Amino acid sequence: SSGVMRGAEMYIDKEGKFIRDSVRLYIKPIWNAYNFFTLYANADGVKAKLDFTSANVMDRYILSKLSHAVNGVKAGLDAYDTPSACQAVTDFFEVLNNWYIRRNKERFWSTEHTADKQAAYDTLYTVLHVMSRAFSSLLPLLSEEIYLGLTVSGRKANPQDSVHLADFPHEECAAYATDDSLMAAMDFTRDVCNAAHSVRNVAQVRVRQPLRSITLVGGRAEGLADDFRNLILDEVNVKSCDTVGASRFEEFAAHKVQVNLPVVGKKLGGQVKAVMNAARTGEWVLNPNKSLTLAGVTLQEGEYMVQLDPKPEYQGKAQGLASNDALVILDLTVTPELEAEGIARDVVRMIQQARKDADLDVSSRIALKLQASSAVSAAVKAHSGYIQEQTLSETLDLVDVGGVTHRFENTLDDEAIVIGFDLAKVAA
Repeated sequence: SSGVMRGAEMYIDKEGKFIRDSVRLYIKPIWNAYNFFTLYANADGVKAKLDFTSANVMDRYILSKLSHAVNGVKAGLDAYDTPSACQAVTDFFEVLNNWYIRRNKERFWSTEHTADKQAAYDTLYTVLHVMSRAFSSLLPLLSEEIYLGLTVSGRKANPQDSVHLADFPHEECAAYATDDSLMAAMDFTRDVCNAAHSVRNVAQVRVRQPLRSITLVGGRAEGLADDFRNLILDEVNVKSCDTVGASRFEEFAAHKVQVNLPVVGKKLGGQVKAVMNAARTGEWVLNPNKSLTLAGVTLQEGEYMVQLDPKPEYQGKAQGLASNDALVILDLTVTPELEAEGIARDVVRMIQQARKDADLDVSSRIALKLQASSAVSAAVKAHSGYIQEQTLSETLDLVDVGGVTHRFENTLDDEAIVIGFDLAKVAA
């Protein structure tokens, strides 16, 4: 993926940080996706297969993305443009890990082996199988390890099993009917969620803290299907999702232009002042070919940037999408009820980490004990069912923690929490 493949210079630091960064940013995401699949498929005793037929909206989305990624890899390799081919792989695994797998964990964690759970395993198996073949010439050893892990089961690998003797998957992806409208709607949903998380981050409101509402402003927000609305509600952790059409856009935000002076300063010469004044006062026109005209000067892409600027009353709780055609507004007011729910979610995170630190199997059920302040205890009582479900706890007792196999101490907002548990006795 190095720029040297396009004739650019290649810089190698003495400490080899670029190698560590490559492993962290590009290799590990691929391995993490494969490791997630094998961990849970083996724990569930699932035999997955190549299957492009799932009707689940998330499965259809990632399979459409898969087809798009394979096309990108093929186009890059056909043009001897390996950086573009590598970028197609990287972009795909970003979506696979940080959206598809993360948003579908409950399907994999389901205690019942339903058709939907099998479809999730089959879909994840399919994308890993296909991508291991697609990037085999870019990552020959990693692709071989993944491909053999997926295809050779219970027997010794034969030479003909190699990923490097398998067909490139372009034709089977081309046979899949990609859903462009679904991809556009889901990508918009992801952009909305990213913008909302950015607002939370700036306002220092943690993701586990539920909020009352999110408002989407812009034409693409209108008519958003319930599947995508529900994804936004769950991902952003809000109770309701409201939409405002494009006709009212100017009530919430305005577009502003930022001129890239380091790039166009010499080009503008004595017109700099007039151009900057026009940008500041909004006297500009965005042309169909994406050029921008202001003060009689036409700027090309890269010489300017158009950004959404929320109105003063929405500053700090709103952010525009990168497409500049939609705005996300969060209600950041936290009621006592919402605060209690947020505490419960934080407690769940701590228990899940404690399970991991205790090296418990992902399916092991526990008898849970918690020792905490009155405020935390009240939140736990109010949401005990949720906590037990999320942490696979057969019982939950608010008592002094002692005499347990596993004991962990933690803090939440500077208040001590003690977590203790034993493996639960579950009736056969």
